[in-house]
Amino acid sequence: MRGGVGIDNIDAVYAESKGIKVRNTPRASTQSVAEMVFTHLFSGVRFLTQSNREMNAGGTFKFNQLKKDFSKGIELKGKTLGILGFGNIGIAVARTAIGLGMKVVAYDLYPKTASVKLDFCRGTISDH
Repeated sequence: MRGGVGIDNIDAVYAESKGIKVRNTPRASTQSVAEMVFTHLFSGVRFLTQSNREMNAGGTFKFNQLKKDFSKGIELKGKTLGILGFGNIGIAVARTAIGLGMKVVAYDLYPKTASVKLDFCRGTISDH
């Protein structure tokens, strides 16, 4: 078994000749990867990793200064997110970004779609 998507680095003909089934599952981890992108974005704009380390290490003695330092986080709403590669993962990232109120600029060498559908509990919205 190999983690990830795509089979471009697997000799599928050889594997099949040995009785090994080769399957591509292009959407298997799409949402997980898109959510991880935002885990990192939120962590970065809110200094979560650094504040967690420094508050635990010296928060008792430097609380007021650390609180001041780490209160400078920003919101993602209204920011522009650039996405390089607009396949399944890029589109999932764009959906989340749009849902957060971000502007999205995307680039792909081989564009497949010019619109992104947003699914809501009462229906679907598309930008065309």
